[in-house]
Amino acid sequence: MLYLATYSPKFNPIENCWSKIKEYLRGVAARTRDDARNSINGSN
Repeated sequence: MLYLATYSPKFNPIENCWSKIKEYLRGVAARTRDDARNSINGSN
């Protein structure tokens, strides 16, 4: 078993996923929850 620091995003694959999601949402300028849902679902 490997010891991981309390916060080690390099060793936690979900952190990469969240990074890509946030990058995408910034790119489509989703400022509200509804905007985010609509952009993810593909409707404008």
